[in-house]
Amino acid sequence: MTLRALIGLTVLLTGCQSMPILGWSDADQERISVMALWETYEHCRAAGDVDAKQNAALELATAAQEANVIQPSPIPLPHMLQRHVLEAAPRYSVDPQALSASCSLEAGNAALRSGQHVVAVDMFQFVLITYPQTEYEYYSRQARRGLQKIELKRMVSTQAGPQLLPVSSSAETVPTAQ
Repeated sequence: MTLRALIGLTVLLTGCQSMPILGWSDADQERISVMALWETYEHCRAAGDVDAKQNAALELATAAQEANVIQPSPIPLPHMLQRHVLEAAPRYSVDPQALSASCSLEAGNAALRSGQHVVAVDMFQFVLITYPQTEYEYYSRQARRGLQKIELKRMVSTQAGPQLLPVSSSAETVPTAQ
């Protein structure tokens, strides 16, 4: 048996599990640890500070973008085969995009509760712009609701209408609109 046949037989018998032997491991593909993503998400949910939530949302958004980057195979292939090979993005047990969208909503709602409407609008619009896909429709609906709450608050505050004069101590005067 030739050396070439022996190598071919070894690869055939070990299958794709032999990739770490060739220097390609799951750790190389999974640049972002699932635990780090989850810890950042949990921090987002637990933080009481709007800035901390916003920073966590930014971290998760960056991680979600990096998670979608398709890494080329480190195994050199002949040019005629390369066009037939699909390169897949790394797979995670959690969806980094969903974590990012959820944390962004959390930050937007916290900003809304604290009266930071500009930050809230930014966070809600971020969700609408970044995650328009149907699998993230839940987050888009929540972001639209958040924007509607802001618009409603804005309308209520601008429609305070005419101010009533305070009631005087005399019985014959009635409050009038200014």
